[in-house]
Amino acid sequence: WLKAASKEASGQFPAMVDASSTEKMKMEVTNLVGGTEAIISVNGRHYKIEVPHHAERSEEGEQSWGGIPLQWANALFLGRTPCPDATGIKEAALKVSGDGELTLETPESLGRLSEKFTYRFRQFEGHPWPESLHWERKGIGASAPTTVDFKFDDPETLTRSPKKWEAKSSQGEVKVRWRDRQIEMTR
Repeated sequence: WLKAASKEASGQFPAMVDASSTEKMKMEVTNLVGGTEAIISVNGRHYKIEVPHHAERSEEGEQSWGGIPLQWANALFLGRTPCPDATGIKEAALKVSGDGELTLETPESLGRLSEKFTYRFRQFEGHPWPESLHWERKGIGASAPTTVDFKFDDPETLTRSPKKWEAKSSQGEVKVRWRDRQIEMTR
């Protein structure tokens, strides 16, 4: 089940999600009797929403949807927590607060704005498990600073992936609750 609230779309609806790679995702939004209401595709940082029999309601966009960066859409649906890219992790300044928050701050570089990831953990089966993330990206020029707050809950025993997550920004929010999740483990 998904719940969205933004200028792009609002409502609560069931959906079938195929997030089989870290770059591509396809979501079929259905009505309560299983009919297709919309097909949402994410490829990298590009999204496309197709509404059968209502082409005028179809749309495409880049970078974010409802203020949520698309760079993490696939990872979130695959049950992963957003984090800096490989280069960002190597260059990040790391800080652990007294109450256990972990902060990674990536420096600004050519082609990348500075980002700050602040994680809060709880114990799950004897190990730290991320229950929240506050993400900030600094803006330059016409680009305004962006913040998104993520919450994760109900970890699966086998994968430790959250069965519930939400992402909120000043431009909207998305909440996801898995009812029947099928995971294919590959190497």
